[in-house]
Amino acid sequence: MSGTIDKSVMAQKIIQQHEAMLKRPAMYFGADDDLELVRSFFAGYHAAAFAFFDIGEEFSIAEFYREAVTSRGWELRATSVAMEMKERGIPNKAIVLELINVELDAWRRFFAANQT
Repeated sequence: MSGTIDKSVMAQKIIQQHEAMLKRPAMYFGADDDLELVRSFFAGYHAAAFAFFDIGEEFSIAEFYREAVTSRGWELRATSVAMEMKERGIPNKAIVLELINVELDAWRRFFAANQT
């Protein structure tokens, strides 16, 4: 499949999908307030996106995720950024939306840095 997918089209589709997630999170995660479902979904999403689109191991979204987390005012922790949000008393539904926004920000940064 390598070389058959236009990476700009791929980027656009991933961004559009994350924007759709913001509108209907329960459709994507099965619930709009379950943080573990969201974490699991995004772990699988990353693996599938990198494998399906043959992005390659040399590219990692991790550095862009760190940038997205800190630019949005959160601290990157081993326990997850969601734990910091919970500690601040943010309801799970709002945390889910913020986690989607962090992912969206990270993907935008990733694609901006890896344009060819």
